[in-house]
Amino acid sequence: MLTTITAAGLTASKASDGVPLVEEITRVLRPGDVVLVKGANSLGLEAVARELAAVPTS
Repeated sequence: MLTTITAAGLTASKASDGVPLVEEITRVLRPGDVVLVKGANSLGLEAVARELAAVPTS
């Protein structure tokens, strides 16, 4: 599940542990959205970034 916060016109989401992260993110993405993948290298987020980069934009 994603926890979402909106402030100053920006929306930020945080994923819970054990969630299929890429599926959750792509479910809520809209054209023009930007995704910042941030976290410790030990979390393996570079794989998440690669998967998101491969998601079709249209």
